[in-house]
Amino acid sequence: MTFSAKTHRGKLIFLLFINVLSMVLYFPSGILAYLQLSLVFLTLLLVFIHFTLRIDEGLITYQVLFLSLVIWKKELNPQQMKQLTFKRVGWSTQCAVIQTKHILNLQIIHFTPEDVFQELALFNQRNGIPINKSKDYSLLEKVEKGSG
Repeated sequence: MTFSAKTHRGKLIFLLFINVLSMVLYFPSGILAYLQLSLVFLTLLLVFIHFTLRIDEGLITYQVLFLSLVIWKKELNPQQMKQLTFKRVGWSTQCAVIQTKHILNLQIIHFTPEDVFQELALFNQRNGIPINKSKDYSLLEKVEKGSG
């Protein structure tokens, strides 16, 4: 199954608006102009970044894309994974961290559809990978079951 997430575009567009407005009103010069122009360019690029997570039978594929161009791709098989940790982020947001035996851990947050966490847990159970749930995450699960 494939899941997707986008950057916080509303916040980035607001930041872009503030930077452009600042440049127009105050006409920065010298190094400040280059810094502000770089920030505008970087913010504009970040608006078009999105993420995909694909969970197959024995493989998890995580991609970072700019428009439809793959910037970074990581494929994990069960042998590369140490454990899956479920956490609470913020007030009521769920997060999963796939801890790997090598370089980078993957943080799964704000992916749609919402059943990404159930699919990850099922993948780990099928492949014998340990699952760790924080107390806060368990509390979120109870609240969701009670309201759902």
